[in-house]
Amino acid sequence: MDNGFIVLARVDTPTRRRQGHRPLDRGCLMCVRAAAGRVTFDGPVHLRPYQDAAVAAVIAARRGGVRRMVLALPTGAGKTVIFAELIRRARHDVLVLAHRDELVQQAREKIARALREGGDNRRTVAIEQGAASAGRDAAVIVASIRSLHDRRIGRALAGRDLRLVIYDECHHAVADDNRRVLEQIGAFAPDWPGTLVGFTATTRRADGRGLDEVFERIVYHQSLRDLIDAG
Repeated sequence: MDNGFIVLARVDTPTRRRQGHRPLDRGCLMCVRAAAGRVTFDGPVHLRPYQDAAVAAVIAARRGGVRRMVLALPTGAGKTVIFAELIRRARHDVLVLAHRDELVQQAREKIARALREGGDNRRTVAIEQGAASAGRDAAVIVASIRSLHDRRIGRALAGRDLRLVIYDECHHAVADDNRRVLEQIGAFAPDWPGTLVGFTATTRRADGRGLDEVFERIVYHQSLRDLIDAG
């Protein structure tokens, strides 16, 4: 099965996939914590071990049939570095969804740099937000989710082979307007060939709604204490 990623991972333990499972509060999702073994990747981009493990968890989950997944990482864990690496490996067009305006520009700059450092000078990273519209040559679109009303989604994605959607601060995804964007993209269609990867520092919402309304599993989790203990 084509999982949409160029796989360069070598994993030094056979038990990396399922260690430390625990249920999410609502009981539907699973958390696959980082395996104890070392994960290494070929290529010029150097990630921290937990970032390597997060990328490996996404690829393993997609191979296992999970299409809508969450990575739970604390603030300051370098989530943009992780999704820049996922984009670097993606074979098809990519959409990055962000809520805060400053994150749109920040994400575009980091993704573009990661692609350049990985030797990919062909793919263009563009912003879809306000007056800015992504050109037809853009292979990676970084968008403010608030800008993506129904007509704009259709226009922005027309003619693109979208297979990877990255959702920053994905605890907002269950809100009706944000879920509607994902529905327009096709993320809930049974034959959707893509992958939705959400990043969040918190899997709990104040209103009590669960992320399992949108996502199937938490495939990777690290707490601030985990990162401190790892040095």
